Amino acid sequence: TWVPNSDLCVASANVMRLTAAYRKTAPTTVSHIIVMIIGRMMRRQRSKLSLLIEEFDQHLAQHEFRLARKTLRAMEVIDAKSPEVLKRRDQLDQQRSIALNQAIQDGKNFYTKGEFDNAIDAWQRALQLDPDNKELKENIQRAEKFRENLQRLKQGS
Repeated sequence: TWVPNSDLCVASANVMRLTAAYRKTAPTTVSHIIVMIIGRMMRRQRSKLSLLIEEFDQHLAQHEFRLARKTLRAMEVIDAKSPEVLKRRDQLDQQRSIALNQAIQDGKNFYTKGEFDNAIDAWQRALQLDPDNKELKENIQRAEKFRENLQRLKQGS
């Protein structure tokens, strides 16, 4: 499915110029020109989508979720209903969820061992994936307080 974008403006201008220039030409010739222009635009869009899919796959493989999401948005502008785009959306959601849960669990494990700096780092990684998560924010604050109290106890000894 072709989604109009800035190329549409260019194509419309081209069609209008061609139509004005070829008013005396048979209607089938003008129609043929319009079909050719639209065909070129669709091929260009498919080519752009292919490049974006490659870029998305690289970002996802490197766990660069923000860049993958940004690339996915560009892919959706071109063809939001494409099976390839839908597949990539599901992959991103799934891998992001796995990374989020792993970071949360890592933080809990570090916290349990008393490794507060590592726990805070893990929960901050998780917070980047889920910025509105209040529980993560509370966990980070709690770990920071424990770390501060532990440092005060060590200094007082």
